[in-house]
Amino acid sequence: MMILLSVLNIILLFFLLNYDYKNNLKNVFSPGAIFLYFAFLPAFSNLYFSLNPDSFNKIVLSQVLPKFRDLTIVNIALLFVFLGNLVTYVGVNHGVNSDNKIFNIFLNRILLTKYYPKKQNSIFYQNFFFKFGVIVYVLGFLVYLLFVQRMGGLSQIWSELHLRSTNNAGLGYYQSFYMMAIQLGGMIIMWYFKIKKSKLLLPFFILTIIIVGSLGARGPVVIFLLSILIMNHFLFKRVKALFNFKIILLVLFLPFFIVGILQFRSNSLEYYLDHTDEFVDNTIDSFESGFVARVGRLERDVVILSYFDENNFWFGKSYFGLITAPIPRTMFPDKSPVDTGMYLRAMALGDVLEPPLPVHRLRGSSWPEHNWVGYMNFGIFGFIIFYYISGLLFGKFYNFVSKKKFNVLATSLFSILAVSGPPMLSSLGLVSLLTKFLIVYLLIFFILIPLKSRK
Repeated sequence: MMILLSVLNIILLFFLLNYDYKNNLKNVFSPGAIFLYFAFLPAFSNLYFSLNPDSFNKIVLSQVLPKFRDLTIVNIALLFVFLGNLVTYVGVNHGVNSDNKIFNIFLNRILLTKYYPKKQNSIFYQNFFFKFGVIVYVLGFLVYLLFVQRMGGLSQIWSELHLRSTNNAGLGYYQSFYMMAIQLGGMIIMWYFKIKKSKLLLPFFILTIIIVGSLGARGPVVIFLLSILIMNHFLFKRVKALFNFKIILLVLFLPFFIVGILQFRSNSLEYYLDHTDEFVDNTIDSFESGFVARVGRLERDVVILSYFDENNFWFGKSYFGLITAPIPRTMFPDKSPVDTGMYLRAMALGDVLEPPLPVHRLRGSSWPEHNWVGYMNFGIFGFIIFYYISGLLFGKFYNFVSKKKFNVLATSLFSILAVSGPPMLSSLGLVSLLTKFLIVYLLIFFILIPLKSRK
């Protein structure tokens, strides 16, 4: 049954992708298509493990308690995956093809679009956004240097890469700011260099890759590479087919890059510099657990379904952390976490709990619950609504950007956000999304508007 359900989900994704391609002017990077590309990753992960039950038990189900290892629940989880993909795509498609004045007014206010130069093909437009991109990039780089200094330097970071999450505690806002500023500013600068056919394009691209990947995190490099691909599609030459040399090379590179970085969590950079053969062997050997298993999430889904089969739904209580988030922990030691994935991890370890709970009563680690948070709070009705709204917001943001005639700033921001797919509506997902928009708002308010006033 697991094989059948996994195959049916892949068939659904191919059907929706074909439908999207025909109904969106063969746009291979429409928001619906972007969502579906990333949906294929867990779909193929599920199929792989359905064909390799020993690996599934050893790698996936071993992460949860025996009481959660019920194959009937696994099959039900696969049905929910099918439903989630279908509902999300419906939401995306609805968002793309419908206008909402309130939503557009909100984005216009947040992104302050009335201050953008209007003539997009003019020299002034190009120079204006280039200056903006340079200032944003330099500011992001300065904050990056401050972050590295607070972390003890690059050598210290790489020697303790397995402790990265612990060592950067309290520095999250620094990291969020410099990542957004460097990626956003970098993409705008690359856009300008490409228009001018500058020889600085490639060196600048390499420099930015080195900076965003210098702290050992996989996500920023992946986001930046894919964001450039999407931005290039909308601002320059549209990709007509996914199966071209550059995209295939990128797709082949990313999984091994992701798994390779994982090796530094068990051994230091210095160790692997002296044992390169071991690094290659470990990367290949851990591909199954380091990539195939990580792009899936069945171990989390079965915990959620099993737990709430025996316990009450939370009915919004997991969002209490949003209320107390601005309060310093020194003033409110019992504040509940914004990262409600901490509840899920505690559930997987056998805890019976009900939010809100103080952080110190939880296990410390977290499992991203994604939009399953809708099910955790409101059951299957919440699951459907949350996945639909997530897709709807994603589609509407694309609709907004297209109506701005793919302005370089709005398109760059969409490209960065698109790599993460439809937004997560958990507490942490909402805080992360709002933080990104706040950073962009501040950059526009304090940099772009003064530049415009000097016209």
